[in-house]
Formats: sequence, structure tokens, C-alpha cells
Amino acid sequence: MNERKPDFDYNLIKFLIAIVETKSMTNASELLDVAPSAVSYAVKKLRTHYQDTLFVRTINGVKPTIMALKLYQQFKEIDTLLLKNIGLDNAADAKSTKLFVRVDSVTELMIVEKVSKNTDFMKRCTLEFKTASLDTNARNDALRRYEVDVDIGMANIGDSHISSMTLLHSRYCFICAKNSNKYETTLSLSQYQNDNYVAYSSNYINTGLYTDMSALLSSKTNQPVFISDSFLCLITHALEIDTYLLIPEIYLPSLQKYFAFKRLTATFLPDHNLKLLASWNKNNTNQALIAEFITLIQQKW
Repeated sequence: MNERKPDFDYNLIKFLIAIVETKSMTNASELLDVAPSAVSYAVKKLRTHYQDTLFVRTINGVKPTIMALKLYQQFKEIDTLLLKNIGLDNAADAKSTKLFVRVDSVTELMIVEKVSKNTDFMKRCTLEFKTASLDTNARNDALRRYEVDVDIGMANIGDSHISSMTLLHSRYCFICAKNSNKYETTLSLSQYQNDNYVAYSSNYINTGLYTDMSALLSSKTNQPVFISDSFLCLITHALEIDTYLLIPEIYLPSLQKYFAFKRLTATFLPDHNLKLLASWNKNNTNQALIAEFITLIQQKW
């Protein structure tokens, strides 16, 4: 006679979903408003039922196994359907859905400006932004593991599990402090090659921001004074030491609200466009919300 598996406790669904989405058993307990011991007990029961470790501890929290990710997709659909059928999907006390978005700091600023105008979306979704300072493969892996829902700025590496679409195109330009003592209205090639400058970290360049700009970048005769993976910090650094900064011109309207700078004419600057992509996992259960988010932020860049 075959041994019968114990009946499944459907209350465990919410525990696995919370741990995968928060990447922490402690954070999951706070999200669910239960004691940490309750989360540990739920994980123990899930491991016993599925005969799988499900979660592996790392220095950055817990990492779901392949089995846990498969269960997450199934459980998320069940949870969403259940809330809809009992009328809680639009209830005021229902918890909003969270989207994890990996993006650079200036694009984050632009996204917030757009999303904050749509109160309906803000009521239904919490956006949690993550740093963009990882290499392309690490960012792609985070999408495949559902650690990130949408990655903005990652280069497309041809992964069949990942969908991508173009959010915007923009040319590059140079800026400097509005009251600069060094630059008036133009930047010469000699100044570009020899003046002190600040630079984006190599990890960020690997995302494709500087596609077709390698010849110009390699013409520099010195090393950067500061390197950072934060656009906002680099702008502050450039203005502080009175030097120039190369930046997509589409960022200028948003940045002018917070920084005093002017645009410099540079005749040597190649006429290359930035193509900024949004990427997501094709199997993500939040497809409808991701599509709504991307449509929202695409409007009038």
C-alpha cells in the first residue's frame, strides 16, 4: 500500500510567497505580522512536504531553490485568484503588490516623477528600487530568479527567458556647473582629453550605456578623479570640482529641478544615441502589472 503524503496546509502558501518576495525570513515575518518562529515552522513544514531545502542562507538573505521558485509561481497565482474571488483584490485593507525595479539613480528620479502622477497605480503597487551597479550577467540572473521584476538599463544578452523593449532613445551631451570658472559655452576636444573628470563605474558601462562611444572614451590622457555607480553623486562631484560630465540629454529636465548646471556645446561628440531597455522575466506572475508600469513610464519622456 502506498504511503500517503500528509494533507497540505494551504496557510503555508503566504509564507513561501513572502519569503521569496522579501528574500528574508525576518522581513517575511514583519510583512505577515507573525513571530519569526512561525515563519521557521512554516518553512520546516514546506521542506518536509516537498522534500526540498527550498531556501539557502546567503550573506544577502535567503536564496530560493529551483523548487521554491516553481512553487512561488504556482502559489502566487493561487493567492491572486483567492483574493479576487473573495473580493479583497481591490479592498482598502488588502496589501499592495510590490514590484522590484533595478535602475540607475537618475532614471529612478524620472520614474518617480511619472508614477507619482498616477494615484491609482500608486494605491495598487509599491515600487522598490534596487541599485544598478551589477554586471549584465548578474542582473539577468536576478530577473530569472525573480529577485527583480523589471530591470531598466540592462543590455539584452539573448536569454530566451527574458523579454525586453525599448523605453527611450536619447543623445548624449556635456554639462558643467552653471557658474563654472573653467567653461563658458563650449567644451573643446583638448579639454575633454586632458581636464580632470568623473566617470561611471565599469559595471554600469557594461549595461550598454556607452555603446559605440569606446573610441572617444579611450582618447582620455588621464584617470578619473572619482568613479561612482550613482548618476546623482557623479553630478554632485562634477559640479563640486568644476569639471564636465557626459550624460544623456533626456535627463536634463528632471535634473534642472535640483542642480544648477548648464549645457556645453561639443562639436567632437559623436552622434550616437542611447537606447534604454526595460527587461523582465517572461514567466513572472506579475505580467499585467509590469506591462502597466512600463506603459506608464513610457509616456512623454
